[in-house]
Amino acid sequence: MKQKILLFFCLCLLLFLLLHPAESLLAAREGLTLWLNVMLPTLLPFLILTGILLKTGNLRKLLNPAAPLARKLLGLSPAGTYVLILGLFCGYPMGAKLSHDLYINHQISRREGEYLLSFSCNASPAFILSYMAG
Repeated sequence: MKQKILLFFCLCLLLFLLLHPAESLLAAREGLTLWLNVMLPTLLPFLILTGILLKTGNLRKLLNPAAPLARKLLGLSPAGTYVLILGLFCGYPMGAKLSHDLYINHQISRREGEYLLSFSCNASPAFILSYMAG
């Protein structure tokens, strides 16, 4: 039943695209412009910095002061604390991406990654402000 509904939805979408190509092109152009002008400048610096910190192994050194507090209050490892901090300040998709990267690198457990996903994927203040200003 779900497949039939999905197929029907896709056919309706295709029909709309064929009947209204000008609106489809305008919507695609606006979506790409939004991504290029808002999403990319907002997230790219955080993605680069996070990649550097993960590859160099300096993540633990950076988070050692906050680790005991996060462990007592939330039960998080130092790497989990990093996901929490960047997830709250950078918002989605940073929380999900960091959880995945740290899980793949065996720095957090699957259980901790799932726990972090429940509250680190949100619209951050930085994202909201950059979107409102853009």
